Amino acid sequence: MRLTGRRTFKVVLAAAAAGAALVAYALPGSAASPGTTTVWQPTPVCAAPAPGHMSCLAQKLVKHVVRSADTATGGVRAATSVRPSLTDGPNGGYTPAELARAYGVNASGATTQTVAIVDAFHDPTALTDLNHFDSAYGLAHETATSFKVVFDTPTQTAPTSDAGWALEITLDVQAVRGLCHKCKILLVEARSDSDSDIGHAVTIAAKHAKIISNSYGTPETDPDATAAVAADYNKPGIAMLAASGDDGWYGWDFWNCASAACGGANQATDSAPSVPASLNTVIGIGGTSLHLTPTGTRAAEEVWNDNGPADVYGLNLGLPLGAAGSGCSASVAASRWQSHVSRYSTLGCGSKRSSVDIAADADPFTGFDVWQTFGNDSSACTGQSFCWQTIGGTSLSSPLIAAMWGLAGGPGNVRFPALSLYGHFRSTRGSTYDVTVGGTGLCDYISPVGCTGGVSPNGPGQTLDCAWGVGGVSDSILANRYQCYAQPGFDGVSGVGTPRGVTVFKAMTPRAVIKSPGTVTHGVTHTFSAAGSTDPFPGGGLRAFAWNWGDGHSTSTTSVTTTHKYAAKGTRTITLTVTDVYGIRGTRKITLTVK
Repeated sequence: MRLTGRRTFKVVLAAAAAGAALVAYALPGSAASPGTTTVWQPTPVCAAPAPGHMSCLAQKLVKHVVRSADTATGGVRAATSVRPSLTDGPNGGYTPAELARAYGVNASGATTQTVAIVDAFHDPTALTDLNHFDSAYGLAHETATSFKVVFDTPTQTAPTSDAGWALEITLDVQAVRGLCHKCKILLVEARSDSDSDIGHAVTIAAKHAKIISNSYGTPETDPDATAAVAADYNKPGIAMLAASGDDGWYGWDFWNCASAACGGANQATDSAPSVPASLNTVIGIGGTSLHLTPTGTRAAEEVWNDNGPADVYGLNLGLPLGAAGSGCSASVAASRWQSHVSRYSTLGCGSKRSSVDIAADADPFTGFDVWQTFGNDSSACTGQSFCWQTIGGTSLSSPLIAAMWGLAGGPGNVRFPALSLYGHFRSTRGSTYDVTVGGTGLCDYISPVGCTGGVSPNGPGQTLDCAWGVGGVSDSILANRYQCYAQPGFDGVSGVGTPRGVTVFKAMTPRAVIKSPGTVTHGVTHTFSAAGSTDPFPGGGLRAFAWNWGDGHSTSTTSVTTTHKYAAKGTRTITLTVTDVYGIRGTRKITLTVK
């Protein structure tokens, strides 16, 4: 069941006709017209992307007036926060310290990592706003090395400013700074939100950073278009992160867009995951609702879906309220480490990639407070809280994960940094928090039968939940449906889970083991073994063993055992290097006495 959120008061409005309820958060002291109630509503800051373009994925809380006539029965039920002892952010969202404590990280930890942020257009107040944010939380003001902006335009001048993308930029840089105080931040501003311009900005970022956060996306509806942008995000050795989307599994949340604000009619779902998160060279970041205990530690984390169970909230309001993105790619094959992770087969993706690898907080109702003056009346910000805004969306998840990867020291020399996530998930107990509640489809956490009575909600132009066949071709409930449902272990909505500290991001390598007597006789052939060497990665396995005997000779073999004969007495250092199927190497050295 959904826990109480971060607002001071919560209202539940029941609609008898729809048999549904709307959950939002009342504005304390706010005045609405007679017969209405004013609530907070999650709202995208960027418009839906046109073909060939990307859209930012930030969601902010804004005031929304609900007609009491639409919610005649049930009235308004107010409940105080379950965490009154906590100090919230200036606008009621989470603070950097709260997020750091919840995820078990030291935001002040030493690091030399640069986190690159790629966004479109220009935020003219990014630096001044970040400095205000720093001051509010007692952090040092930015310097020319701690924060740098690169304009990816022919003249190296600032692109056109855009209020929506500017708020995205604000969220990205302040989320990284809030969770990684010593990370260097490189902001690369693309000249536009076109696929090609943003892709070029990614290439620029890859020249300067090993961690890149991309809080934007577009539906993967055209395999040719997906293939065209794939090269921009194929940067070996770089932790290339991308938000999974804010409209639920396959973008079904667009179906809720039935009000005048959305064009007055239900819109067809895009029936596709988000690109670039669906690329197998990218680490897709899913979204959660993060709840804290009175002492500020993590109480629970569930899949973010503000539309509610069986879509009772989104349907009643007639607006998309947001849900974490997920889904299987139609054209991109799953990487070996994903397709071989335990329970991957329960997603029903076949051999295709699931767009979520790991997750973090994204729910605007458990969102993050940022300071932005561009697009607001700057004079009204002076001495006021007017310019503090609470922001969520998977646009928050991505920079949070990027910051934590920075605290972990970056991806190291791992050619495919996603391997570290999957390797620790498989081999390091306790490195992730298992998200087992919630879903990104219409049903959220409700069972398929309980949600719709066993009748498929999918039909022509609407693909709302992954428990049934697409297009209404089958009313039978699918067994492998965890691309939009949470389950214990790996699933398609939270991937390997959410972080417990930064261990899950630390570079992993195979473990080399040398079995050898401590003393050997020269002139005699001895057997040496690498038995016990292990590969931590799903789908892994050791394929090569290279021995350096310390006497000027070496042996390369695919066998776990080999032999060597020393010609003279002395002390020798044996070095074993094992290489796995992904090309990652692990090394072990021992000292041997030759008599």
